Amino acid sequence: MTRIRAIDLYLIELPLVRPFRVSFGTSTGKECVLARVRTDDAEGWGECVADDGFPGFSGEWNEGVWVLLRDVLGPALLAADRVTSDSVEGVLGFVRATRWRRPP
Repeated sequence: MTRIRAIDLYLIELPLVRPFRVSFGTSTGKECVLARVRTDDAEGWGECVADDGFPGFSGEWNEGVWVLLRDVLGPALLAADRVTSDSVEGVLGFVRATRWRRPP
């Protein structure tokens, strides 16, 4: 078990190799949220695939994800005494969308 010491959030934009065209427009870059989590034992990085702007294609967007990570999920992880890959579901289980089941 380990204690989470810090969670750093970054909003970055990466250029696409070529424009991405869909029915509602063309994108030349991808804006995304990156998270760096530091524990007693290690450091890890993660990314969110939410889109920029208000939700359109999906119900997730970068600003919404940012607030959820900063104000809800991040503080819950930082407040947890010890976290493991097996216990993180229980720590974040108060948020309905995090209640997933492992395949049999």
